Amino acid sequence: MTEFYSESNNGSEHLLNAYFTKAPEFIDPTDPEKGVTGNTLFTINERFTGMTSIQRHVENASQNDYFPKFAEILGNYGKVISIGGEIYHSIR
Repeated sequence: MTEFYSESNNGSEHLLNAYFTKAPEFIDPTDPEKGVTGNTLFTINERFTGMTSIQRHVENASQNDYFPKFAEILGNYGKVISIGGEIYHSIR
């Protein structure tokens, strides 16, 4: 992904930013003192310049050997999957 989105590949014309998170799942997110469930939540957050760039990304990613397994994991464990959502508010 780093090479695909490098400046020499015009990557900044497509991908604005990307980050991954890992956090414990809280029993009650509004009251962390109640403890955790034992589950781990992972997020993949990618912000593209538009739907054409998302389609380019998916087409490229789907050509990788790992993609069928990745798609299976998303299907089995993905709780919220959103593609092409619009940012309605940003602090930065």
